[in-house]
Formats: sequence, C-alpha cells, structure tokens
Amino acid sequence: MEAWGVTAEDHTLLFTSMAHASGAIMLLMSSLWISATTTIVPIFDAAAVLDTWEQSGATFYMALPTLVRALLTEQHANPRCITSGRLAICGGDTVPVPLQHEYAVMFGHPLVEGFGMTEGLPMLANRPETNRPGSMGRPLGDIELRVVEGEMWVRGSGIATGYWGDSPFEDSWLKTGDLVEIDAHGFVWFHGRKKEIIVRGGSNISPQEVEETLYQHPAVAEAGVIGEPDGYWGEVVLAYVALSEGHTVTAEELVAFARQHLAEYKCPQRVLFLAGLPKGPTGKVQRRALLGRAGPKCSSMISDYSLVTPLLHQRSRQDCDRPFAGLPGASDAILCFIYWMVSTVLSRIPKTPGINSPTSPLAAAGFPGLHRAALSTQNARNLDFDVDGDAIHVAIHRHRLSKFRNKLYSRGTSRIILRFVVNARSSSGTSHVGAA
Repeated sequence: MEAWGVTAEDHTLLFTSMAHASGAIMLLMSSLWISATTTIVPIFDAAAVLDTWEQSGATFYMALPTLVRALLTEQHANPRCITSGRLAICGGDTVPVPLQHEYAVMFGHPLVEGFGMTEGLPMLANRPETNRPGSMGRPLGDIELRVVEGEMWVRGSGIATGYWGDSPFEDSWLKTGDLVEIDAHGFVWFHGRKKEIIVRGGSNISPQEVEETLYQHPAVAEAGVIGEPDGYWGEVVLAYVALSEGHTVTAEELVAFARQHLAEYKCPQRVLFLAGLPKGPTGKVQRRALLGRAGPKCSSMISDYSLVTPLLHQRSRQDCDRPFAGLPGASDAILCFIYWMVSTVLSRIPKTPGINSPTSPLAAAGFPGLHRAALSTQNARNLDFDVDGDAIHVAIHRHRLSKFRNKLYSRGTSRIILRFVVNARSSSGTSHVGAA
C-alpha cells in the first residue's frame, strides 16, 4: 500500500473476489492493517459498484481489466457523479494502454498496472507519479528480479519458499513462467506466458503483443490470441474477439488494422468472433480454453459475430409468447455456457438426409444434422428443442441453470428460449447465423 501512497485517510472499495489473494490480502487485510475504511460489495455488479462508490466516497480500489471495462460500460450508459476517486490499481491480466487512457478520462484519476502472484504479492507496481502505461512497473520492497532466457525469476521476503513436491523454484528463485523485458529505467514489460508463445516458421510471437494491438481498435472489447496448427508454418496466429457494445467490424478490417501496427508474420491469419471470451474464476481471459474451438479451416467457416448473440426470450407456461428484452444480470460467461451446452447437444444429434441436403440453410451454416425426433427427446429434463422452418428453438429450464449460478435465476417453471435463425448462403459463399 505504501507504494501507492494509500494511508489511513483513504477509503478502499472492495468488489474483487476475496477467494483470491488480491481481494483477501491486497485489499481487505492490507486496508485493515493501515486502518483505512473499507466498503465491501459482496457480488460484483457494475451498477451496484458505481452506486456504492458514489455514495461512499471511496478513494481507492483494485480490479481486473474485465471488471474495469464493465465499470466503464455502465458509467457510459448511466453516468454517476463520482469525484472521490484518487487511484485505481489494475492487474491479473493484460491492462491495455487504451483502457488506461479511457479510464483516466472517464473518472479523472489514474489507472495503473501492477503485478503479483498467489506465491507473492505485490511484486511489481507502477506509482502514479512515475507511471509507464503498458509496463507492469518496477520491483517493490526487497524483491529481486532477474531474467533467464526471457523468463522472469523473482525472490524476496514476501515470496513463497517452495511447494510441496514438484515446484517452479530454483535456488530460492521463483520461476514465474512470464516472459518479460526490463528497460533502462527498471520497468518490466510483459511479453506473454512462456508456454503460450506462438512459433511461426521459427519466429516467436507473443499473444499479448497481438492482443494489445487489437485492443487499440475501438470495436474490440475483448481479445484472445492463440497459435493454430499450420502445415507450412507450424503455427499461425488465430485471434478471438468480442465486440464492444454498439460497434461492428469485420475480420478482414481487423486484420488490416493489425497490419498497420505489426510485422506481417505477427498478424492474425484468422479472426473469429464470440459474444464473450472464456474466463477463469478471477475474470482473466483463458487462452487455453480457446484451443480447439475454431474448427476446420474452410471457406464456410462461420466467423460472424451474430453466431453467438442469440435473441433471448423468457416464457412462462401462462404466457408462452411474451418477449423478453434481456436477462438481468446475465453475463457473457453465462451466455457462452448456454451456447456451449446447446452446441454440444446439437453436435451429438444424428444426421437426417432432408435437413442435411446441400441446399438446406442449416447445412449451409455448418450446423450438424438435425433429427426432429431426437430434438424432442434429447436431454429432455434440461433442454427442449424444436425446428420451425429455418429456425432452431432451444428451451433451457431455468431451475437447471439455477444450479449453475444460484443467484442468477430464481427457481420456477419458467424457461429461457434461445432462437437461432439460419440464413441461406450468401453470394460470397460464406454462411451467417444471426439472431431473430
């Protein structure tokens, strides 16, 4: 806390998970230790956090980039008069420079990046007066740091001394697995995870560098970059993107944008769109979860953002046709889970010649064969399916979802209806799936 000038006069706003060291140690315990006032928002909701911030007069908080983006989106939609903020710390994932700039303009105080691990935190920090946007900062306290073959090794009194059994320690040095560079002023710049580096024709590519470039485009809300096997190059760059609300952009436009900022070999070979990228418990984008999602490389590969933006309706037994504009509190993670569950079930349904004919819009869009009988009985306790012309109706019983996230939906007889409408193949030969 001393590195950021936080004192007993500050007021900490705590809304990150206290199941993790950043929430429990960095915020709660550290704030109490210095006698700073702490206000806790038990479950993250951007509107609730901003309302609490406005009412409490909090001056300081720490959050993941995902949560900061949610705060910015909510503040844009429903502005509050928040003037008490003095400093925000962001870490746990890449903190894009455009995000830091947008935050400073919106809230009038800096968002600075820091770095830590469960094994020891914080290790690195940017101070407001010496901030280097894009860097993770400089070592704190007695932290020693060295770079071995590009990997950051650290040790110090606040670093764990080892694990039970196999461990990433060597002579008391913790091998973080993070690839970094240290500049002449001692600032540490992150270049990706050691195991996630993409090797294209013998050249190393940092996924983080490509993601940082994509984040500079105003239409990109989330980006995840992985390596895709390629027969000639070994690996090529594959980018997954979630768009900012109200923005549209094509894969070709994003690739062209990347070429303005990156060497040609670092640019994405393909860009695929998702409603939201998979994240771990802390909210960090999980690149490993993106592996295997792309499917085969072919001209009919669906890369339209609308593929995973189904129209959601709520229907009850009393009023089965009442439209529902949205699901309060439903996050992209829940929508991605629903989409994954639906896709998994559909992929296991036997093929039917009539529906799988070359002229069928369903087949053109790349959907597996649909069998009406299978649709009516497949996993009936959880999901109900129906085919209506070119549309697939999927009903997911709400009480089943409540087991996935108890506070999202109350138990009851209502169902959530997803309707995927499949359009015929376009003149360009590419199929698109849209919500209707």
